[in-house]
Amino acid sequence: MFAMLGWIIFNFAPVPAKAQKTKQELPWYVSVAINPERIREKIKEVESDKGLEENTKSKLLTFYRQAASSLDLVASYEAYSTSFSQSITAAAAEEARVSRLIRDMDRKTGVAPKTDLSRLPSGDLEKRYVILQAELTSLREEYTALEESLQEQRTRPSRIKEELSAARKTLQGIDGELRSLQLSKENPLVIEARQTALQARKKEGLKQIAMLNRELASYGPRIQLLSAERDLALRKLNQAQAKSQPFEDEIKRRLDAESEKSKASVSGRNGADGGHPVLQKIMKENTRLGQEAASVTEGMKEAALARDACQERLKQIEQDFADAQQKVRVAGFSKSLGHVLLEQLRNLPDTKSYEKDTKRLEERIGDIWLANISVDESQRRLSDVEQEVRRTMTEEVKERLDPTAKADIEGQIRDLLKEQKTLLGKLSDAYLTYLSTLGDLEITQKHLITTNKDYRRFLESRVLWIPNAPPLKGRMFRESLKTSWSTLLRASWADIPKALLADIRKWPVPWLLFLALFAPVFRKRRSIRIMVAEIGDRASNPLSDRFFLTVQALVLTTLMALPEPLVSGFLGWRLQEALEVSDFARVVGKALWVLAILLFYLRFLYLLCIRKGLGEVHFWWSRDAVRVLRKELAWYLAISLPLTFVLVILWFVPGMEQGRGERLVFIAAMLAMSLVILRLMRPSGGLFKRHDGEEPRGFVYRFRYVWYPLLAAIPVSLAGLAAAGYMYTAGQLTDSLFRSFWLITGAVIAHDLVARWVAVANRRAVLGEFPAGAEGHVGINERDLPGSPERTRLLTLSVQTRKLLHAVIGMGMLVGFLIIWSEIFPAISALDQVVLWQHTVSMGGKEIQQPITLSNVAIVLILAIVTVVFVRNIPGLLEVALLQYLPVSGGTRYAATSLTRYTIVVAGIIGMFHSLGGTWSQIQWLVAALGVGLGFGLQEIFGNLISGIIILFERPIRVGDTITVGDVSGTVTAIRMRATTIRDFDNKELIIPNKTFITGQLINWTLTDPITRVTFKVGVAYGSDLKLAHQVVLDTVKSNHLVLENPEPQVYILGFGESSIDFSVNVFARRLADRLPLSHELHMAIEEVLRDNGIIIPFPQREVYLHSFKDSSPVAQSATESKHD
Repeated sequence: MFAMLGWIIFNFAPVPAKAQKTKQELPWYVSVAINPERIREKIKEVESDKGLEENTKSKLLTFYRQAASSLDLVASYEAYSTSFSQSITAAAAEEARVSRLIRDMDRKTGVAPKTDLSRLPSGDLEKRYVILQAELTSLREEYTALEESLQEQRTRPSRIKEELSAARKTLQGIDGELRSLQLSKENPLVIEARQTALQARKKEGLKQIAMLNRELASYGPRIQLLSAERDLALRKLNQAQAKSQPFEDEIKRRLDAESEKSKASVSGRNGADGGHPVLQKIMKENTRLGQEAASVTEGMKEAALARDACQERLKQIEQDFADAQQKVRVAGFSKSLGHVLLEQLRNLPDTKSYEKDTKRLEERIGDIWLANISVDESQRRLSDVEQEVRRTMTEEVKERLDPTAKADIEGQIRDLLKEQKTLLGKLSDAYLTYLSTLGDLEITQKHLITTNKDYRRFLESRVLWIPNAPPLKGRMFRESLKTSWSTLLRASWADIPKALLADIRKWPVPWLLFLALFAPVFRKRRSIRIMVAEIGDRASNPLSDRFFLTVQALVLTTLMALPEPLVSGFLGWRLQEALEVSDFARVVGKALWVLAILLFYLRFLYLLCIRKGLGEVHFWWSRDAVRVLRKELAWYLAISLPLTFVLVILWFVPGMEQGRGERLVFIAAMLAMSLVILRLMRPSGGLFKRHDGEEPRGFVYRFRYVWYPLLAAIPVSLAGLAAAGYMYTAGQLTDSLFRSFWLITGAVIAHDLVARWVAVANRRAVLGEFPAGAEGHVGINERDLPGSPERTRLLTLSVQTRKLLHAVIGMGMLVGFLIIWSEIFPAISALDQVVLWQHTVSMGGKEIQQPITLSNVAIVLILAIVTVVFVRNIPGLLEVALLQYLPVSGGTRYAATSLTRYTIVVAGIIGMFHSLGGTWSQIQWLVAALGVGLGFGLQEIFGNLISGIIILFERPIRVGDTITVGDVSGTVTAIRMRATTIRDFDNKELIIPNKTFITGQLINWTLTDPITRVTFKVGVAYGSDLKLAHQVVLDTVKSNHLVLENPEPQVYILGFGESSIDFSVNVFARRLADRLPLSHELHMAIEEVLRDNGIIIPFPQREVYLHSFKDSSPVAQSATESKHD
């Protein structure tokens, strides 16, 4: 503290004479010169100046290095500005040249002479093919880079405007800092260096603005040139592919010929006698190699076809994407354009199939690499055929043969191994070609997936509020009904069982697994329901209730809801995954899959409401509400499922204009949903019906007149959107709405599970206060449980935990809603685009500007709410989740929760400060100055604060301890940051500053051991039987139930008193609260037992002796005489 005070005095006090002289005779290196060479010289001079303090030198070097970095950026901006200025004229000429090249290439397309490759040797053919493949890869990378650069440049103008705005704001801030330097009282050297850095940054900002303006002015010519270069690269790529295709075809033809030749040779050998076993082994290996080469050739053909198809699809998507972007830029949004965009969105391929194909392709490429490595190893083994022949003859031809037969076998082995070597070479080349083809296919598929996702996001973000059908009127209503009916009648329903039977024959394993999983669940549905009822009976009894019973009931309820959705989902999955299936069958599979999800959701909700089920017994839902929910879900299930099935079919069926036939089905489904909401949410009944004569006072009930019309209006509004022609919009909103229903249901179940866990834990903790055994628990009612301090603590924890649970569930639902609806409302996902201010961050030795957006502010608000919620409710969470299971005292629990609360506060403040761009280096001096000022002004408060932290760590007192400090005695009830609360024996609460417990004298009666000694005296009359008195007092003391056996009670003769012989009685009480009852009972018992044994407890007696003396006065003598008379 004194060091900090000295720093402030040093920096803010008037400059002494020596410092004033320094200010008048400043060295040359502090003059403001915005020149890179001069700045570097200044840095050297400062580094070599040994008279400067280290703190001042560090600041000077920091500012001058910042100035040097800014001047380097100035040079870069000037170079970019010059380049952009030159590109305005140069780009037009270059674009014209590139356009001429494109026209020349278009004229020459199809005129190139065909080369006869059949006469080329295989080696030359493969070398030229490898060169063409390398050129093709390079051209493909060049085209991809140009395409990515073009996509990035299309968004550059908007980013340039944002950067210009940020640069102008930065310049305004720099001007403000320069003006503030006039009033600064810092070291003059530091002021000059800081002024130099600010001037350099200002020059950097001006050059950046000039560069951005030049870039914006040259955007048109540069984007045209980039588009022309992209088109030229695409034509070069197509030309190289066309040039490479004949080589690939010739290699395939030769491989086919070799394969056929190998097959013929193998067939001839199979027809003849194989001869020696060694010859048969080599011939079998050659046969396998020939078959493998044929298989590789077939795979290469399939991969080439898939690659060509994927490339064509990619070109089409890229062209559609570019056309859509151009149309949106030119025409904006209109009904006709919206209809076109919706059709393009509908016809986009599903990227999931391509992603699955890419994963399988990666595995396939890995397998082929391993196979190619094995072929290379075999080739190395046959690099010297003669050596392999000698090895084979030595190791494998072991029997004795005549020289002629042996020579014949050796010649046949030599011929077969040479043939094998040739086959291995061809197979290796085939594998390399195959890998190249698969690599091209993988790159094309990944590019297709990325482009398709970008195109889908582009369309989805622009077609949400565009009508895709005319409004539904009288004649349109009849046409829609007729279209829907005719579509369902013309559908090829007979293809569905055929497709399923074909799938069973081709893929029997999934069907067998499905039957193995489905059959037990379906067969035991009734027994599962009986088990749920039995678990409900056990959970209704407080003595047998366990949280594990709720987990069991939840699992069993899920199993009961599975059979029907499992069948529907499995059939839908197989219809969508089948390869040879009609488009209508795939649509039916999609409908069955969606139906399975909806059926499981509604069926699970229905089973939650069965008698003695989760809702009624475990979650304590009202029986009336459960009955109403069960009744309404029953009829809604019967209506919503067929409507959903038909709706999905009409939505996805090919060859039908979207927004026509399915609208009536969608409107009917929404009206049914609105009806069930009206019946469930009516304020005077339904789920809001009174519970046991008491009205619920929760948030939902209080605002029931708000929820009722709002929830009922949502499906009606969606039906209105569909009728107005916004069918796609209504469908997307409905999908997000059902996701929200899933989220709400999951949140309610999670809330009730945690609430049940807490309630069961609290109940068991309270029941633990009763004596063990059946008699101790008979007839226990939770309302009649004792009102002990532990019971009060548990009830308080329950309230705290409930609040924390509500807060956590609420935050989770908020985040879930943001995730679900951010895809629908771009305003939610656009928070990150609203820049509020910039802050400087040092990264890699350079200072960069990072924006603070509305998303950062939202994060700060969320952090503040989370911090407040956790700080207020963390004691309940720690108690229920951890501390109640640990063998620790109440004081330890209180210290743990207090320290956790302080940690959360500090972490929350740091997180909020960091989210707003704050760093410690920016506020450390302010914190230091404030620390010194507050240390003097609020010394006592800070002393009590530090004392409170010491108490929590050192723990000289704990919550629940009985202490005496000064003339105050009582029980510690709370230890807070500034003061501690003590409740005295008159039930008065005293607030004592924490500093008192650290600096003053303190008696803690229960610090290490709550056992205390009770001492008092008992006196017996003189002449009593002392041995008998001692024995009866000792026996009486030992017989009391409040007296501890260890330490052992003691009775000693203390001494001879004035009127009695005094005994000292020393006993030990278990608790401080037992001292007064123990003293009372012992006094009563000792008095009674002494009286019964004839031992007298004397009271104090005094004998007064009066002594007379003679008085010679006449008055006294006369008085004496008269007294005698």
